[in-house]
Amino acid sequence: MNDLISVIVPVYNTEKYLNRCVDSILCQTYSNLELILVNDGSTDNSLDICNQYKAKDNRVKVIDKENGGLSSARNAGLDVATGDYIAFCDSDDYLPNDAYESLIKAISTTDGAIANGMYVRASESGELTKSKVIHEKDEDIPPKDFLKELLMHVGDVSMCTKLIPRNLIGDLRFPEGILNEDLVFMVNLLKKVTIIKFVGRLCYYYFVRQNSISSKYGKAFEDMQKNSLWLLELVKNDYPTLKKYAIRFAAYQNMAYLLVLPKELRNKGNQAYRSAKIFLRKNIFKCIFNKYLRIKEKVIILGLFLFPNIMAEKYQKKHR
Repeated sequence: MNDLISVIVPVYNTEKYLNRCVDSILCQTYSNLELILVNDGSTDNSLDICNQYKAKDNRVKVIDKENGGLSSARNAGLDVATGDYIAFCDSDDYLPNDAYESLIKAISTTDGAIANGMYVRASESGELTKSKVIHEKDEDIPPKDFLKELLMHVGDVSMCTKLIPRNLIGDLRFPEGILNEDLVFMVNLLKKVTIIKFVGRLCYYYFVRQNSISSKYGKAFEDMQKNSLWLLELVKNDYPTLKKYAIRFAAYQNMAYLLVLPKELRNKGNQAYRSAKIFLRKNIFKCIFNKYLRIKEKVIILGLFLFPNIMAEKYQKKHR
C-alpha cells in the first residue's frame, strides 16, 4: 500500500501552534504524504514557518494567498492536490502518529468508501475530553444512516477526522463566504459515497482555545439557520424517508438562531429572521409532534412561535 495522501492545512495566524500541527503530520507512520500548507493571508510569522518546513522536507508545498477564509484556503489546496486520498487538518490541531495509517487501512480495498476516525478535545492546559461519539469501534455505516446521525446532531460532521478518495471529491468544493461549511460539503459528498468506515482509534486532537466557545450571536448562527433550511429541502427531494429527522434538525437550528438573535435584528428586513419565522409558522405542529425533539425543545419552540421577543430576551439575559 503506497497511495499518496494529500493533507491540506489552512493556516491563518497560528504561529503559536503551527509547529505542533505540522510535526504531527510529517511524523506519521504512514509517510507517503503530500502536505499542502495554505497561508491564508496571515499577518504573523506563520508564512515563514511554512517556508521553513518546505525548505527541509520535499513533501511540503506552500500556497500563499490573500485572506479568504477556511473554505477558500481548503479549495486552494484541493486545486493543487495530487494525492490518491485527501485529508484536512486545522493548523492549531494535531494528530497521533498512526492516524493516517489507521484510516487508509480501513478503506484502501473498498471502492467509494471514506474513513472516519475518533477525536478528543484538547485544552490549552493539556486536558483531554473524549468526544461524544456513537461509533467507538470499527463499524460500517451506509451514507443514508450517516446523514440521519447528522440530522440528529450525533454524527461527526468534521472533515478533519476523515480520509477521502480524491476521485470521490472530483470538482466538489467548499462553499465560500459561509461558516458551517463542513456540513454542506459532507452532505454533497455523501451522494457519491458507498460506505463510511468508522475506525475505532483516536485519529485527531481538536484543540480548544480558551474562550473559543460562545453562545453569543455571530455569523455562524445565521449560516447554520440557512443551511438547515437548505438541507431540509434536499432531504425532502433526495431522502424523503428522513424528512422527520430533517424537520427536527431545522427546528433545532432555527430555535438556536432565534434565541441568540439581538433585538435590533428581529425585523422583517432581516431575511434570515423572516425565513426562520416562516419555517415556524409552516411547521409548528410538525415540530410539536416530532418525536425526535425533546419536550424542553418543543416548549422553547412553541414559546418562540408565540412570544419570540420575550423568549429571546429571557434567554439572552440568562446567558449574558
